[in-house]
Amino acid sequence: MTTPRRHYALYGNVVIPREYCPSCRQWALVIQGRLACCSDTTDLGSRRMKRMSEAADVRRQPTEEEKRQILEAQENRCLYCQRLFGSAAIRKEKLLWLKVTWDHLVPFSYGQNNNGYNFAASCQICNGLKGSLMFATIDEARTYVISLSDAREPTETGQSSERDLNDG
Repeated sequence: MTTPRRHYALYGNVVIPREYCPSCRQWALVIQGRLACCSDTTDLGSRRMKRMSEAADVRRQPTEEEKRQILEAQENRCLYCQRLFGSAAIRKEKLLWLKVTWDHLVPFSYGQNNNGYNFAASCQICNGLKGSLMFATIDEARTYVISLSDAREPTETGQSSERDLNDG
């Protein structure tokens, strides 16, 4: 039996364990001690690093045309919470006006992908909650972000009682 080829793969600024699987005859990422290809267990004993892709020099935003197309496709709403940009939300007892931030769907740190299809419009709250996490689907990302969000819609009752507290 030959010793498996193992290393930590560097994708831009991200380090991911990787091992060659002799059963599947392919390289596979190691996730929680298992090969992603066939779920065989492994003990990644290597400390060797192998650069798979260079880190990009510049993180950029979408072009003005890409921004227009994305906002139109998303109906001027946050991809995650579906709130309209420019609307109000209360978070940590503060009134916020939701602004557009440009989120990399596959985080920039993973692949340095600045292509237009890798951008989504999100509000500052959701973009901060998602951070540099990567999800298999948009629905998974939405579920995760919404589960963490404590933002809520302002209500007439909530607004007047806050005013009363501030006046008194």
